Amino acid sequence: MNTGETIRKDILKQAEDFLYKVKTSKDVGRLGTSLSRISWTELLRLNTDDMRKAFWINMYNAWFQILVARGTDRKIIFTASPFQFADVDLSLDEMEHGILRKLKPHPSSGTPEKYPEPVQQLAVEKEDPRIHFALNCGQKSCPPIAFYHAEKVEQQLDWATVAYLQQETSFTPKENLLEVNELLRWYQADFSGEAGILQMLKQYQLIPENSKPLLRFTPYDHSLTPMDFA
Repeated sequence: MNTGETIRKDILKQAEDFLYKVKTSKDVGRLGTSLSRISWTELLRLNTDDMRKAFWINMYNAWFQILVARGTDRKIIFTASPFQFADVDLSLDEMEHGILRKLKPHPSSGTPEKYPEPVQQLAVEKEDPRIHFALNCGQKSCPPIAFYHAEKVEQQLDWATVAYLQQETSFTPKENLLEVNELLRWYQADFSGEAGILQMLKQYQLIPENSKPLLRFTPYDHSLTPMDFA
């Protein structure tokens, strides 16, 4: 194994361990410091989308839970109290919308956002709407938290997508009515609109291939919940 590959595996493992320690209520101080000292050159070694998705999903879910435990105000939790990598401060919103959604604006704004150069360099090359079924923001309609591994992330995101849609989707053939969580409306552009949402549900065999149902979005449950791990 060459030096670059060793560094990549170490960085990915640190993010997994970070999330595990959060899950098990262990002290994350030393590991958090180690992660924050990753050099910019080392961070850029995560040069495939599989690596980037696994690393940033794990970091997002771990860091969010740490901020909650610290009592961070929910009104600013996504934009304030960033995590520092290689002297670059990254907020939860920058991890999600900048890196994992490939420089997309927050759905509440809808306007293009100019992300800092470091975020632009770290962003995935190809958008993957399945990340919406992997990120947990501590509310009842959020998906459970899983540990993502770069070599398995494609299969894991498929599992997460099916699990979330099975839980949050209801199809009534008699009324030809398909009800899905409002989360999909917020990010429907990521799913290629309503047609893309229907195609996704057909792809995962959650509705019949030949169906053309009426699509209805059900309210997102914002009730706060304790950390939920899959």
